[in-house]
Amino acid sequence: MLRIVPVNYTVTDDSIIFRTAPYSELGTHGPNTDVAFEVDQLDYAAHEGWSVVATGRAEIIDDREEVQDIRADVDPTPWAAGSRHLYLRLRWRELSGRRLHSGPARLDRRGAG
Repeated sequence: MLRIVPVNYTVTDDSIIFRTAPYSELGTHGPNTDVAFEVDQLDYAAHEGWSVVATGRAEIIDDREEVQDIRADVDPTPWAAGSRHLYLRLRWRELSGRRLHSGPARLDRRGAG
């Protein structure tokens, strides 16, 4: 069964890093599994936005030094209450995205739409 789970994340090099609880659905079923990660930004007033989707295999980050480096530098701190001490990495195999806007097609300086 497919699930959509909100997470706080950070992007480093070719990876997306996020934290979860080991007993959560993501912590239980995510590691060593192909997953999709989507992030969107929408400006409702301007009717503009963008969407990016990354797909790849999730892996547990279990090296203590690497976890310490992440905590010191780019820790994706969860907003929700509770302990989320399992760090997962998604190294994307595919990365796609698109910009969204309403109105007539805009031309850039090279003349492409």
